[in-house]
Amino acid sequence: MSNLTIDAGIPVLTEFLDKPATAPAPAASAIREDIPILREQIPEAADTAVAAEPLPEEQPLQPEFDFAEVEDELIERVLKSLQARVDPLVDSRVRDSLADVLQIAVDGIAVEIRQGLHEALKDVVSRAVSDEMARFKK
Repeated sequence: MSNLTIDAGIPVLTEFLDKPATAPAPAASAIREDIPILREQIPEAADTAVAAEPLPEEQPLQPEFDFAEVEDELIERVLKSLQARVDPLVDSRVRDSLADVLQIAVDGIAVEIRQGLHEALKDVVSRAVSDEMARFKK
């Protein structure tokens, strides 16, 4: 082992740890009047008479949604979108159906008119022939 000699002029690590650290006092000429200096000791938080306010309850990160309102808005948007698509389709189906129904009705009415006209003409011609035959016999 080696013989270590301790020089009295060299500080030992324990000397630095045992002594509280103190800042050197500034020289009187180094103090400037335009720089504020803390001259009083601030009391510890435990010494103050101010009562600590309770912490507010943790607020949720997202605002709460009114799901019923969102659902109603969604339903309304979907219905508007569907109605915009359904209206032209319904109109064309109604026109097609009405066209078919009207064609059938017109065909039926035309047949009835022809039959009625045929009957009326037959009666008129029969009377006219009867009248001429009666006049001819005289």
